[in-house]
Amino acid sequence: MTGGIGRQIRAMLVLPFIRQNLKSFIQKEHHAKIERLAEHLASAAVVPVIERTVGLPGVPEAIRDLEAGRVRGKIAVSVPNQN
Repeated sequence: MTGGIGRQIRAMLVLPFIRQNLKSFIQKEHHAKIERLAEHLASAAVVPVIERTVGLPGVPEAIRDLEAGRVRGKIAVSVPNQN
C-alpha cells in the first residue's frame, strides 16, 4: 500500500518512543542509469558471478561460508514455486 516508503513511515511513527535519532530520505530514481545497466547485462558486458545456487535448506551453510570469507561470488537462493 505504501510502496517503497513503508519502512520510513514506520520509523517516523516510532521515533517519539525511542532514543535513536532516525533520518529518512527518498532517493530519486535515475532511469538512464538503470537502463544502461540493463543494456550491459543484456549484452553480457557485465556478468554477475554466481558461485553456487542453494535451496532453502542450504541457506544456513551458505551464510556461514559468506561470513567465513569462503565465497568468491554470489550465492543464489532457489525458492520453490508454490503454485
